Amino acid sequence: MLEHGPAAGSTVTLLTALSAEVSVRTVMRPLAVLLLALAVTGALAGPPAAAITAAPVAVAAHPAATLADNGDGSSATAPPGPNINVQQQEADAAQSKHKLVVGIVAAGLLIIVYFGHRQRAKSRVRKKNLQNAKG
Repeated sequence: MLEHGPAAGSTVTLLTALSAEVSVRTVMRPLAVLLLALAVTGALAGPPAAAITAAPVAVAAHPAATLADNGDGSSATAPPGPNINVQQQEADAAQSKHKLVVGIVAAGLLIIVYFGHRQRAKSRVRKKNLQNAKG
């Protein structure tokens, strides 16, 4: 049984609009759950474990490599290498990881808000069109 006229078109439009809204909901809910899980994981993951850090290893350098000839027969030691602060590097890595997790969560929430507002605006327009079609 097919209906003709403005009421039939409104029913079809309403059904397609509802199916589009349902598909957006089915995508957004798992995305929101995934972002929540990512946020909780990022919050609970503190600094790196102590098992990852290694104790400094003493390496015996060859005497010829550490002594430089000044040209006058005297020798001087080579300048020391860069001072590597392992604790500072670990703190920087933890902070970078934290910033990355927060940035991903913020971007995901922004996407959810954007699509939610977009769906709400479309729903308002649909509702207004249906009310105008009835009246």
